[in-house]
Amino acid sequence: MSKVLYVHWKHAEGRAEVDELQRLGHEVTVFFEPGGLKLADLKPTLPEVVVINMDRLPSHGRTTAHWLRSTKATQHLPLVFCGGADKKVALARAMLGDAVFCQGKDLAEAVRIALTVPQMDRPITACSSKSLWQKLEIMPGHVVFQLGGPKSLKDLLGDDMPADVKLRRWVDETKMPATGANLILLFAQTKSYLKKAFPVVETASQSGRPLWVFWIKKTSPLVSNLSQSDLIGMMREWGWNDLKICKVDEDWAGQIFRRKISKI
Repeated sequence: MSKVLYVHWKHAEGRAEVDELQRLGHEVTVFFEPGGLKLADLKPTLPEVVVINMDRLPSHGRTTAHWLRSTKATQHLPLVFCGGADKKVALARAMLGDAVFCQGKDLAEAVRIALTVPQMDRPITACSSKSLWQKLEIMPGHVVFQLGGPKSLKDLLGDDMPADVKLRRWVDETKMPATGANLILLFAQTKSYLKKAFPVVETASQSGRPLWVFWIKKTSPLVSNLSQSDLIGMMREWGWNDLKICKVDEDWAGQIFRRKISKI
């Protein structure tokens, strides 16, 4: 049968699904490590299909799928999304419509279907046409806090952004409320500003929510002493894992971070 990578951030809950795949003869490897999937985790040989369970940390699942499709060595792999709440699954469908979606009881059949889809039919850049608000994982009804950065961000997010999304911008971090945001976008032009603003933003960030931090790109004429590598090093030191990146405009690029989670 086939080599299957099963991604679940509480893998004990997926034991029945793994057992069923193994009963059918598949070789199953379970991934549940915090910090996100890396190419080294897939060696020495790549799996033939990747199953991403959406019942736990669905945003991690979408980020993992995006990484798989944007990495040359893995962009051809069939993807199966298993389980998950309807709204979370809808976001994954919008991002990767060529993946196979199923509930746990139908996983074995979904894996079979995914393995029969020709690789040439799979888009290499599944997310290239998404609007900025979608890339930033803004959802309908979200209240988004923006700290610093361009005044034109609302225009950059895209004309198709849901009308019920509320974007509130502050320049002074001490004026930003400690509650009320579904998502926070922190634009840090210097190391000193990041050090000053981050404790405020961390306090305001809801438990389990992602956090975007943006830096000035090297090609920008704006002055900055904060590089991407500086940002990642500082955030890791403060207990946050770095995941995907996103370009905002010609000056700003950002990286999404999530608090580190304990191993299961």
